[in-house]
Amino acid sequence: MSQVAIVGAGVAGLLCARDLNRLGIACTVFEKSRGLGGRLARRQHMWGELDIGAPFLTVQTPLPEWGQLEEQGLLVARRFSACRWQDGTVQTLPDQQHYLVAPSNNGLCHYLAEGLDIRRACRVASVEGGKLIDEHQQFLGDFAGVVLAAPAPQSQALLPAASSLNIDCHWQPGWTLLLQFDAPLDLPDIVEFVGHPLFQRLVHLSSLPGRDHRACYSLQLLPAACEALQAKDLEATLLPCLEALGQLVHLPVLLHCDRQRWQLVSGQRMQMPDAARIDEKQRIVLAGDWCSGGGVEGAWHSAGLAVAQLSQWQSACH
Repeated sequence: MSQVAIVGAGVAGLLCARDLNRLGIACTVFEKSRGLGGRLARRQHMWGELDIGAPFLTVQTPLPEWGQLEEQGLLVARRFSACRWQDGTVQTLPDQQHYLVAPSNNGLCHYLAEGLDIRRACRVASVEGGKLIDEHQQFLGDFAGVVLAAPAPQSQALLPAASSLNIDCHWQPGWTLLLQFDAPLDLPDIVEFVGHPLFQRLVHLSSLPGRDHRACYSLQLLPAACEALQAKDLEATLLPCLEALGQLVHLPVLLHCDRQRWQLVSGQRMQMPDAARIDEKQRIVLAGDWCSGGGVEGAWHSAGLAVAQLSQWQSACH
């Protein structure tokens, strides 16, 4: 029987489960979706398997096992051409280095998930005293510890009324348009936008190594633009974006498009103190990039804290 329940099968939740299992602490991961990955999710289209979340894995400092993952060939470091759009002009930037997984960044999650007990398409609706109930009021188990590694709004909704934890952050839409043209755009691999009314970043997804598609792009919209387009369908959202993009570069024929609606932490990245992510009485720990500075580094750090805390609780029980 599992001793720990982990809610959410993104990088942080999978790291927690893997490292706890290595310590001999059995875990069950509950994931509301059929797939894995959270912000490293992928989507299979007729035009290719696309990274619908973060196109890169960017780290400021080497993570504990990053070198080992590179040696295994799972992670690959690449440099990409970049430019900045500002005040109607384009300025060339130094090349940017990022880490990637082929054929999709979601492969990192499948690597971490190997051998884990994962319940997919299982939405946890209640966590109280270690007891988990799903959305159909079915009992999922009684656990000695719980890691809430889902996004902040979902984790907040699962906190028991008696919990000492408080997730105080504001969320805003951060949509991504996925576009395929019949030829690549005459632009660098990455375009950073400063002061643009609609755009935040454009990434040539097909320039990433190991991808099975051609001339595919990820266009990240600003929160204000997402709010303004909230009630629009895909076609109505696409029109002003293509018009604005066409003012920057000649657009080839658009073959396919899709939209991914993300909810992201607003303003500065959230950094909760370690102690503020632990509820000793309820035996709950928060994990996820959103509570530890963002990005894959935040996910890794938060997982390390959760594993250390749950290991300590486990030792105290014996």
